[in-house]
Amino acid sequence: MWKSWYRDLLLLKAQGPEESLINRDMSRELKIAAEAFRMDHLVSNLQALDHAERDLLRFRNPELVLENAVLQLRQNDSERSVS
Repeated sequence: MWKSWYRDLLLLKAQGPEESLINRDMSRELKIAAEAFRMDHLVSNLQALDHAERDLLRFRNPELVLENAVLQLRQNDSERSVS
């Protein structure tokens, strides 16, 4: 779910076609949220989620993987608000 959200944010930030949104029912919220992000932070968040997904596929500790992913997303968020 998070990956599709960040993918949609990235699509909107890059001014891609709204027809390509996965979460079309949330398009208004996505447009508002996309304004708050820089492109590089969206890419970093997607990379963090991809890394977490790969770790889960390798049978790593799911609780630890989720905690690490959330911390990475929060770190990216705090960097966003400082920049």
